[in-house]
Amino acid sequence: MDHSRGRKHIDATLPIPVVSIGIPVNREAVYSVDSDFEGMARNMLDKAYALGHRHILLTGLVAPAFVDGSNFIVRIAESIRDYCEELGIELTVGFTARDTMADIRLMLDEAFAADPKISLAIVESSASTASPLTMGLTERGLRVPEDVSLMVCAAAGNPSMAGRLRPDEMPMNPNATCRRAVEVMVEVLSGKPYPKGSVEFTPVEYRARGTLVPYKK
Repeated sequence: MDHSRGRKHIDATLPIPVVSIGIPVNREAVYSVDSDFEGMARNMLDKAYALGHRHILLTGLVAPAFVDGSNFIVRIAESIRDYCEELGIELTVGFTARDTMADIRLMLDEAFAADPKISLAIVESSASTASPLTMGLTERGLRVPEDVSLMVCAAAGNPSMAGRLRPDEMPMNPNATCRRAVEVMVEVLSGKPYPKGSVEFTPVEYRARGTLVPYKK
């Protein structure tokens, strides 16, 4: 859904309860269920910070969706940005509109020009980006994870790198979120008290595969 969904007045007039998968800005008239993207950002960045990473690249095939205001893409990016600021981590953002090697090379050129000390790349939402990103880093003489660590977040799961093991990730779990949204609807219809405007988060898990390693000076 759009991050600034403008259906507040429509939802408020409906004679039935409305459960939103995702959190609209105007959520007072609905019940919201979504993945815990803020918790996802903190989990990833806490691990990265503990391993010494202070210069991070946030990338992914999300440029058009981000411009359009896609809810979860905006939320995870904002959560990463805010927590990096809180931790004192230098964050460089380099979203792409395509996964071609030309786009990846250009993005990496601009990112490393902005911050030559990048030691960790986080791919947001687009698991397919992991492979060309790995190849682009290799072209620059940077190995994953020996020189640059790699993580994938808020994707559908099962990302792969070119000729390598799958990267560390925190995937979305849409099945759990949708299942919980249906449960909330059933509970509300059965009379269980839920305040309108309530928000419930479904947890996400970290899957370690060895591509997040300690920072080496």
